[in-house]
Amino acid sequence: MQLREQLAERIVERAQKIIKYPLNVMDETGIIIASTNPARKYQKHGGAVLALTELKPIEISDTMLPEFPNVQPGVNLPIIFNNEAIGVIGISGPLKEVRPFGELVKMSAEMIVEYTSMVEMTRWSERKREEFLLECIDPHSSQDHLVDMSAQLKVDIFQRHAMGIIEVTDAEHQKEVDRVLGTWSRQRLKAENSYKTTIVLFNASDIDTEHPSRTVNDWQSLQAHLKQGLHVPFHCALGHVYEQPNQIPFAYQSALAVLKSGMRLAPNCRFYCYQDYEIPSLFEGNLQAWQKDKLTTQHSQLELADPTLIHTLRTWFDNDCDVKQTSEMLYIHPNTLRYRLKRVEEICNINLHHYKDVCRLYFSLIL
Repeated sequence: MQLREQLAERIVERAQKIIKYPLNVMDETGIIIASTNPARKYQKHGGAVLALTELKPIEISDTMLPEFPNVQPGVNLPIIFNNEAIGVIGISGPLKEVRPFGELVKMSAEMIVEYTSMVEMTRWSERKREEFLLECIDPHSSQDHLVDMSAQLKVDIFQRHAMGIIEVTDAEHQKEVDRVLGTWSRQRLKAENSYKTTIVLFNASDIDTEHPSRTVNDWQSLQAHLKQGLHVPFHCALGHVYEQPNQIPFAYQSALAVLKSGMRLAPNCRFYCYQDYEIPSLFEGNLQAWQKDKLTTQHSQLELADPTLIHTLRTWFDNDCDVKQTSEMLYIHPNTLRYRLKRVEEICNINLHHYKDVCRLYFSLIL
């Protein structure tokens, strides 16, 4: 770690609260970069150079002043970080008076350096995690690179996941979102995606496929946290749940589509879930890969399991889902048709008495 001028100024400011003697902080070359006497800044300090060379406290008495130009009597102690001298702190004054304060001031300086280093490492880690999440939602990112990065950052991207998006009206409100998310008890990957949107990667490993909106614990937790802590206008959406790292772009795109659909259809609501806005989100904007994939999933499932069911369903839809008319068109008994429809429900994990499931099945067959 390098001892920079801003940090050195903080060390001087803090040390002044301990003692009232003149103070200097020198960098790793012995140049004064902070001082209670601004006129001394950027001068070479001979006592500091000697302290850095010998890695020990150097006391300068009145009799030694001819050997050290531009130096005042006092004590100079190396500042050690990670077993290396990164600078020197000097206290000017009669040796008998300043000597007792030397180790105390040195300890204070090193504690400030260690704390600053820890904060910088935390911020670096947060920035890397944000950059990683933004790479994850980019469909052009290398999967090998993402896997390597996830290992370095100790982030599990192989579990089930869903994406959340929080949108506010301006950059100032965005800062408030960042503050509130910083106090959320669940430390999930998050990143600012624009000046007014923030994305959050949810852990959906405990999701119940029959009732997803009820069991995404992260989603419930975030809703409660935002309701309590975020006091600016906002909208928040949860996208579809996906299984693999290469599907995270789809998770993001689905959340964005849900957000747009929700704000268009229910602008007074603040939270939108994929299960509640599935049909409108599938047709939001120009059809993207994730939408086509979701819309054709059931057709693919039927084609693999029993292709004859596709013809049965098309005939059923052509006859307005009337069992009697469809049976006559197919020359089968109504109970046979009911059996086939039950097979469709089992294969596609849907309920043909629910209009959303029927709509999705119909779209899957015609696209």
